[in-house]
Amino acid sequence: MIGMSANNDRDNDLIVVVSYLLKRQVRMPEALSALGISRSTYYEQRDKGVLNSVANLMLIADHFDLDKVDLLVRFGHLSNADLITYLERAGELASGEPETGADPQATTTLRKARKQAAPRRRNRPRARTDIPTL
Repeated sequence: MIGMSANNDRDNDLIVVVSYLLKRQVRMPEALSALGISRSTYYEQRDKGVLNSVANLMLIADHFDLDKVDLLVRFGHLSNADLITYLERAGELASGEPETGADPQATTTLRKARKQAAPRRRNRPRARTDIPTL
């Protein structure tokens, strides 16, 4: 599955999924700023079922530094099979069944693809050691 979500978040709220991926709560104003839309437009798109469009997902991914491919897979715009087919055609993944084959090249390429597809994690703030504690 190349580091992608096994779940389909197509029916989940975009802000909830982004909050889950970032491991922090994303507030409505922050999401609206990322999307470049008003609150009324947000709710209108959500009610129509077009909030999770590819264009909106790309805006969210850019703003929050999330993996674009992961969001596309999570929201059902791209299947794992389509992704693997694309990677095979692009030469990034050896063709065939990488999980069942004993080809070391396929395993190495699969590891590279997993490493590239994994969402980036932000550094946690650390306590300063150069000042006395309170």
